[in-house]
Amino acid sequence: MLLAEAIKLFKTHMTTIDRAQETIKGYTIELNLFNRFLTQKYNSPVYVDEITIQDMEEYMQMAKKAGKAPASRRRTVYILRSFFNFCYKKEYIPRNISVNLEPVTAPEKERTFLTYDEMEMLLSAVKPPLIKLILNTLFFTGMRISECLNLLVEDVNLKEGVITVRNTKNKRDRQIPIHKSLMPLLTDYLNNWRKGKSNPYFFSVNNVCKVSPDRVNRVLREATKSLNWSKHVTCHIIRHSFASNLVARNVNIVSIQKLLGHSSLSTTSIYTHVNLDELKKAINAI
Repeated sequence: MLLAEAIKLFKTHMTTIDRAQETIKGYTIELNLFNRFLTQKYNSPVYVDEITIQDMEEYMQMAKKAGKAPASRRRTVYILRSFFNFCYKKEYIPRNISVNLEPVTAPEKERTFLTYDEMEMLLSAVKPPLIKLILNTLFFTGMRISECLNLLVEDVNLKEGVITVRNTKNKRDRQIPIHKSLMPLLTDYLNNWRKGKSNPYFFSVNNVCKVSPDRVNRVLREATKSLNWSKHVTCHIIRHSFASNLVARNVNIVSIQKLLGHSSLSTTSIYTHVNLDELKKAINAI
């Protein structure tokens, strides 16, 4: 079977098992780059059962020479292993040679996050009222931007003070209590200035459209630029800031896990921070 055909079948498989669209897109792009690399190397289409571990290693070496970051190359290894594991299970190849591919070590970076005061400063620089409300919602709920923008009117129960997040990354609905600071903002929006009365999406710009993630991130870039910040702030950083501020207030990590919708505590644990002042305080407690 041609590698290109196997990639298409793998993409269909990922769709069938309900992998996230961004995951499917990222995997497909990487595998198509791998296919292009091998096609150029051999000057002909490549069959999946003819690919060697040396082919994979050369592809990884090329990625390194091209300046690809260790974290990105580590993800590439994971994608190749996932793809060849699929091919092995489907009996497109006699054995899964990708297990012999050396892993890439990448240093764990301390993630950027915003304090409550920084978030207020950032919001003061955001001009569009709807985007400002969306950013407030992200900060006080910890939702992913896709979850926030896909909220339906019926998902936001102001009477009960609960937001129901559906079609999540792990395919499980979850409920998030509405923060006392967010409640009046959402109530005022829904009662007084929400546009698109026939639009089912809670955050709407008219009767047919919903806000795009690109639009929100673009406004974020403009706001951080106007503040002369060196921090690269995205919607995901705001989700991270929600979790980090809860950790700083000693909220139980299991509660944070449930609010974020993580299936594993190990995922939630990356949102903890320990700065130098905290370390000094800890060591002097002896």
